[in-house]
Amino acid sequence: MILGYSVENSSSPKAIKTLLQEAYLKHKSKTFLTLVTDAGVENVNNTVQEFLSTTNPDIKHLIAQKDISFSNSSIEAFNKIIKHQFLLPRNLENRKQLINALAEDIPVYNTIRPQLALQGNTPKETFSGKPLDINHYKTHFNNQKLVRLTQNQQNKCKSCN
Repeated sequence: MILGYSVENSSSPKAIKTLLQEAYLKHKSKTFLTLVTDAGVENVNNTVQEFLSTTNPDIKHLIAQKDISFSNSSIEAFNKIIKHQFLLPRNLENRKQLINALAEDIPVYNTIRPQLALQGNTPKETFSGKPLDINHYKTHFNNQKLVRLTQNQQNKCKSCN
C-alpha cells in the first residue's frame, strides 16, 4: 500500500527520510518492520540512517542483494504499474498535472485496483487485515477492468484525438 509519496525534482535523501518518517509516525505498528531498498544514494546515506536509528528496533533496513539475496523487484514492478498503467496514458505535460494525476491515481491503486499477488485484495484491504481469497480477485478484476477501459478511452493521446 502506498503510505506516502512526494513529487521531487530529483531523488534526495531528505525526501526519502521525510516520507519514511511520516509513514512511520502515521502508521506506527506494534510489529517489527523491514525496509528493503536498493543501494542507491537516496536510500543509503546519513540522513536516512539517522532517522532509522531513532526507530530502533522497529525498522530494520536491508539492502537488496547485499544484506539479502533477492532484489527489490517488487517495488520496481510497482513503479512500472504506476508509470505505465496510470501516468503515461494521461499524457501529462507538467508538474501540476502530475501532482493532480497522482492525487487521483494513488487512491485508485490503494483501494480499487485488485492485486493478483494479494489474491484479489486491494492493498488497503490487505493492510487492514482482510484475509486473502483468490476468488475475490476475479470479481475485483472484472470491475476494475471496466473502470480502466473507461479511463483510458477518456485519456486518448493527442495524435489519437
